[in-house]
Amino acid sequence: MGEERHVVGDADKKLLTQAQFLSWKAQKEGEASAKKAEASRKREEDIAAGLVDEGVDHYGTVDVGRQVR
Repeated sequence: MGEERHVVGDADKKLLTQAQFLSWKAQKEGEASAKKAEASRKREEDIAAGLVDEGVDHYGTVDVGRQVR
């Protein structure tokens, strides 16, 4: 019995083994996590510098649990 394979993207691309797929997925999740952490760090710097209000981000959305003055 062969290894289970998953198709990612176009069907013309080569198939991945389950281990390759899980490795790819972990890498993508790590990249997304790093990007989110960087955005959070930058936001904290902006708040500390007084560039934005703590309760409202640059899109105008309000963080849950915080009041906007």
